[in-house]
Amino acid sequence: MDDQPARVLDDLYQEGRAHDGPLADRLPRPRDMTPDAARLISTLIRARRATSVLEIGTSNGYSAIWFADALRDTGGRLTTVDTDAARVTAALANLERAGVRGYAGVRHADGAETLAGTPDASVDLVVLDAERPAYAGY
Repeated sequence: MDDQPARVLDDLYQEGRAHDGPLADRLPRPRDMTPDAARLISTLIRARRATSVLEIGTSNGYSAIWFADALRDTGGRLTTVDTDAARVTAALANLERAGVRGYAGVRHADGAETLAGTPDASVDLVVLDAERPAYAGY
């Protein structure tokens, strides 16, 4: 990973930890993946030479930066969706700041509807990072 996305990821991780610390309610938290989880999925993207990845649950774009960086290496593209317009805006800004915006499309959309409208076998990998109780319905 280049220095630019690595710096942005470190900043987002530190900001998230500071922001989340005093919050008892998880909903206003960014709820980002851990660095280890995002690194593992990025490694899978590279190992599979994936070129099309769909992420359900964008939040502030933390994991999207990891995935877009991996997809830059494979010549691919990420589509990530979130139902929260403010988080979509934040994710777009963070992807731009990390220098990987060209490898990711961010949509303000419902994850279940997006999955339902995604043709079978049209993506190499789907990453569910949204509300866990909704997974069975996906």
